[in-house]
Amino acid sequence: MMLAAHIGGICISFGGLGAIHALAEAIGGLHETVPHGYALSAVAPAVLKYNSPAFAQQYFELERRIHPEHFNLSPERRVDALIKTVVDLIEAVHLPQNLRNLNIKLESLQEIADNAVDAIEMTSNPRKLQTSDLLEVLKEAF
Repeated sequence: MMLAAHIGGICISFGGLGAIHALAEAIGGLHETVPHGYALSAVAPAVLKYNSPAFAQQYFELERRIHPEHFNLSPERRVDALIKTVVDLIEAVHLPQNLRNLNIKLESLQEIADNAVDAIEMTSNPRKLQTSDLLEVLKEAF
C-alpha cells in the first residue's frame, strides 16, 4: 500500500495539479479544519471557468462525450455546459459548492491568493495566474 501511494504521488507530481490544488492547499493552510477535497470542490468551477480560454477545445470534446445530445450547442455554450455538469456533480455528492459553505470569510481571500500564487502546482496550470487573478477566481468561488 505504501508503494502504491508513493507511485501515485510521483505520478501526480509529474502530471501537474494546477490552480485548483494550489488554492485548495492554501485554503487548508489557513483553515486547517477544511478537508482538501472540500476546498477542491469549492474552487473547481471557478478555476475551470478561468482556464476555459486555454482549454476550450479539450472542454468542448469532454462535454461532447458526456452529453452527445448537446450537438447543437456552440463551443462556448458547451464549455458552460461542462462547468455546469461539474457543479451538478458537486451538488449530487453533497460537497461544498462555494467558499461560503466552508465558512471562509471574504477578508481571507487575499491571504489565500498570496499563499497560492507561488505554489509549485501553479506551474502546471494552463493559464498563468498572478495574485490579482487568483483573487478574482476566489471571489468567483465565494
